[in-house]
Amino acid sequence: MTLLKRLKKDQSPAGGAGAAGQPPVGPEGSTSSSPRSANDDVKDLVQQRLQSDEIAPWVPFDLTKSQELRRYIDQLSNTILVSEGIVLPKNERKRLIDQIVADLVGFGPLEPLLADNTVTEIMINSPKDIYIVRKGIVVRSDVSFEDCEQALAVLARMIAHLGERLDAAHPIVAARLPDALNQTVKAGSTGFLTINAVIDPISASGPTIYIGKWSAYALTVQNLIDYGSVTIPVMEFLRACVIARANIVVSGGRYSGKTMLLNVLSGFIPADERIVTIEHIPELRLAHQQVISLFPRQPDSNAQGAVTVRDLIAHSALMRPDRIVLGELRAGEALELLQLMARGYDGSMATLRAATPSDALARLEVMALMSGIDWPARNLRELIASTVNLIVHVERLNDGSRKVIAVSEVQGIKRGAIKLVDIFQFEQTGVKGKKVVGSLRSTGLRPKFMNRIVDAGIQLPPSIFETNADPPGG
Repeated sequence: MTLLKRLKKDQSPAGGAGAAGQPPVGPEGSTSSSPRSANDDVKDLVQQRLQSDEIAPWVPFDLTKSQELRRYIDQLSNTILVSEGIVLPKNERKRLIDQIVADLVGFGPLEPLLADNTVTEIMINSPKDIYIVRKGIVVRSDVSFEDCEQALAVLARMIAHLGERLDAAHPIVAARLPDALNQTVKAGSTGFLTINAVIDPISASGPTIYIGKWSAYALTVQNLIDYGSVTIPVMEFLRACVIARANIVVSGGRYSGKTMLLNVLSGFIPADERIVTIEHIPELRLAHQQVISLFPRQPDSNAQGAVTVRDLIAHSALMRPDRIVLGELRAGEALELLQLMARGYDGSMATLRAATPSDALARLEVMALMSGIDWPARNLRELIASTVNLIVHVERLNDGSRKVIAVSEVQGIKRGAIKLVDIFQFEQTGVKGKKVVGSLRSTGLRPKFMNRIVDAGIQLPPSIFETNADPPGG
């Protein structure tokens, strides 16, 4: 009896695969309408051999041996094909080997999406329902997992080296995949991946996974200008503000490019300064020599050992920082950052989610209250108004493009409310095809902290604040 006949016998109704005369049942419980191919049988045979006791110790999660495994699979597949008298075209054989390697030590059906540089986000709503973001547009993918088990196996492989628990007791994980893990993705992949996942019992539809792909190279100022995200005058102004140690908050909605802009702004910090970065998930990539990167820690299984972002901000003041850069403000840590700014830690920067610059100030107030303080609203607003200098607001527009929409100065308190004045503002003039048309222009107003920019030895050209001309580079 040949190997294939033996395999088919093992999968026959007598072997428990299904009732006699009934078609096979698919992974979701539905009846499968597509017959198995010889490729599927060969694939199953190879995987059964690989999962045997003889080589099992080095197959499951040993990502460093993918090339060795590939050679072994090539030889094993050739043996099986010859013994069964099956002839496969070269491209079919390569595809077969790619699938087996991806299933065993790679990321399974996600591999082509991870290797595609035009795909920036992968959203797995359920094993059979996968969407991607390509060039800013959400589209449904034509790839899927075979079942929940395969999706869970790929997810487990992704987080195997992170020390993260993912089970019924801890059904949520959010992390950045290490660079060594990402090397298993095909050539041309992005620099690193961030992953957020939930499983049963939190997710009723099976593993639900979000994967963000980050370029191996951080975007530059010129990239943002070329993409039309910002103009030359605005970047000249923001560069001057960073060097002059203005406290800056980058606000925006989901996936609007806040971290991307924060990374670019951080690049304006003088090279000899000592920077402490604090992030929930490591996304910033600064080229400075002195960068201390801090990350919070979740409690262990005994609810011990937790380190919060608020703890890290308070501790960062003891590390002699010249600058503190916070990836994202989410809760009570906002108060710690405001207090550090008030104590003289100028030049601090952070991002937060908000729909408008004024909403960003309102969220700062609410997040500060989440720390448990019981201050009068006016006192809290005075703290915000005296510490935050600039709100840079970014949005993801209907055409998928990310743009700086407003650069606004905080100018103190007026009638009990924080006064916010736009220095630059995006004006949409129409839509051409599906592309949003508009420009980021000066409002004609100069910031009140211009003296700080001058004191830093920076002379901005007056044309930056003129309103009667099209902005260069915009």
